[in-house]
Amino acid sequence: MSSGYLKKKRSGRISLILLIALVSATSIAQNGNLTLNKEVMYRFEEAVAKVDANFHSNVKPFLESEINRFVEVDSVMDDMAIAIGKRKFSVGKAKPGQKAIGGEIEISPLLYGTFGFENADTISRSRSTSALGLSMNGRIGRKWHLDVNYLTANRSLPQYLIDIYDTLSVVPGEGYAFGSKSGYHNKNLWGYLSFTPNDIFNFQVGQGKNFWGDGYRSLLLSDVANNYGYFKITTSLWKIKYVNLFCNFKDIQGIEDGNWYRFRNKYGSLHYLSWNVTRRVNFSIFEAVMWMGRDTLSNRGFDVNYLNPVIFFRPVEYSLGSADNSLLGASARIKVVDKFHLYGQLILDEFLLDSVKSSNGWWANKQGLQAGFKWWDPVKLDGLYLQGELNYVRPFTYSHNATGQNYGHFNQPLAHPRGANFLEAVGIGRYQHKRWSVQNKLILSKFGLDSSATISYGGDIYKNPQLRPSVSGNTLAQGVTTNLLHNELKFTYMLFPRSSLLLEARAVYRQSSSGVANSTGTYFFVGIRSAIFNRYHDL
Repeated sequence: MSSGYLKKKRSGRISLILLIALVSATSIAQNGNLTLNKEVMYRFEEAVAKVDANFHSNVKPFLESEINRFVEVDSVMDDMAIAIGKRKFSVGKAKPGQKAIGGEIEISPLLYGTFGFENADTISRSRSTSALGLSMNGRIGRKWHLDVNYLTANRSLPQYLIDIYDTLSVVPGEGYAFGSKSGYHNKNLWGYLSFTPNDIFNFQVGQGKNFWGDGYRSLLLSDVANNYGYFKITTSLWKIKYVNLFCNFKDIQGIEDGNWYRFRNKYGSLHYLSWNVTRRVNFSIFEAVMWMGRDTLSNRGFDVNYLNPVIFFRPVEYSLGSADNSLLGASARIKVVDKFHLYGQLILDEFLLDSVKSSNGWWANKQGLQAGFKWWDPVKLDGLYLQGELNYVRPFTYSHNATGQNYGHFNQPLAHPRGANFLEAVGIGRYQHKRWSVQNKLILSKFGLDSSATISYGGDIYKNPQLRPSVSGNTLAQGVTTNLLHNELKFTYMLFPRSSLLLEARAVYRQSSSGVANSTGTYFFVGIRSAIFNRYHDL
């Protein structure tokens, strides 16, 4: 970890006050992505779930235009936003009898200021985060949309996140951080350019995240890891949505100074086909291939053979004589009634059917399963939401002999944040009334950790599976078996729904136990933040 730091300036507090003073309760119509943040996303899923809709809730982020087909986005978000500046413009000269193409650009602040207290084991001290950034949204006509975001933050992390940082060399989901006076300093830049020529196609190029699935977690593709470069083609036709995602990931193993010139390129080509079989049943298939940009033989770069948008990867691999890492998966959702959904996922990395049948614990039987439900307005209480979910991933899933080909990016998994070798139960209860909400999230997990750096029990996808203790006899949560309880109670008030700016009070209780160490901690936080992405600090 680098010793560089950013001094905390006294003017930061004054700048924050000035920014808030400049905001206005206005909004521009947008045709881009809605936020991936679950607190905001729940509102749209609920609104669409209550109507008879041919909607693909498992492909996120949602496009605002597709939500507007079923329910007005502004009606869900109260059409209130904050903006530092907004300007309309015209592109080119209008021909006789025609209007010039119009455009809009809006710049808004990104705010994150929290103060809290940690009481864990022998540690009792205050924790705080101060972050400031800008978001620029613009459109040209109805087809082009641009979104650019920048955020810089100083923070003092709870001890359990410091332990994670020391292991990963990154702040979960946010990339490198460097030492600062308050603890850690990091910055992030993300955004995209979107082109929607018609109701069928959407093209995007950008730096960001995606999420495929209906669950709190995803075993196929989640927004856990840091932002990555991508080119995305989304095709919506009849009852089908088909996504082609071509990605530039980064392998940063052994690089602790944050020098991006040294990051090793790795690439991924991912397909996701979602089919609304009936009004109540959705079935989807997933495939991905990962390969390193450079090996000992050549500087391969992006393999154009994987640009074909309508093929399965295994036949291509065989035709190329390739040893690239491929994954297959499927997901399903059933609307038992409009407000009660069942969902699930299956991920297949490798498996041998005879070994699965014999239950011999062969190390290369690498699979994962998810099962869950969502329930809006149970007991006829409007605004109440319940979700339950089970996740199970066998040891060594997503891993590969070379980190340049595993299913990971920036030292984190691209699917579940735990990686593999775990069983997890998630329970979420949420009640929302107008702009107020209260939520409790309980996570119980059992997983296996490695006992040393020279052995892999299959949980860390960045470890070579050749370090496994045995070929057969591998079991769930093998290694240093650890049990974790994470409970989080959160109260929020949405100040500006369209800008996802909210006030928050949060209390967290964590308890972990294993044969090596036990730990208990409580954490309290209050503050203001822009709910623009998810922070998975519950791993």
